[in-house]
Amino acid sequence: MSLFQIHTTEKNTSATENISCRSIGAIQFIQEKQKLLLDEVIGELKMNEHIHFFTKNSWTVPDLVLYILSQTGKANVFIASWAMKEFPARRIVKAKQENLIEQLHIKLDHRVKTYDNQVYHFLQKNADTLVLAHCHAKVTVIENKEWGVVITGSANYSANPRAEAGVISCDKKVAQVAKNWILNIDENNLNDGMD
Repeated sequence: MSLFQIHTTEKNTSATENISCRSIGAIQFIQEKQKLLLDEVIGELKMNEHIHFFTKNSWTVPDLVLYILSQTGKANVFIASWAMKEFPARRIVKAKQENLIEQLHIKLDHRVKTYDNQVYHFLQKNADTLVLAHCHAKVTVIENKEWGVVITGSANYSANPRAEAGVISCDKKVAQVAKNWILNIDENNLNDGMD
């Protein structure tokens, strides 16, 4: 038995392809193309497994979060990100409204009030907590009684048309550490003299 199992997936995707919506339980807003690609590249999650992924704008962080939630079921979600744009914010909040996310805790870089004030106010109304700090991290924790999943990567919560990479860690201990780390990011970080 090897320590790692590596497989390569090559897929040509075109921005001009037609895409449709598919109902997957309560998740009615994962696009078919992303769902099929995530099935192929990520597949079924297993505890104590770590999946490294590399993408060429094939899916977004919200696509990945919703895909993982479709496997874990209802969970608490903890997010640390440098940026979050309106469409990804609305997708995550919709998952909370549809009872797929129980609690939603978000830490964003303090500049969100300047570069996207509407998203800031939207999240302030809809997340259980929203804290602004000096934050460049891109970490998401999905946690319930059965699962602890951490997504760490280069992508923000946006529809960024760039190559991105990351790791999905299905490990309750890693999830606990990452969750505590996110919860300890606070507004006091704004007073550290960083710009």
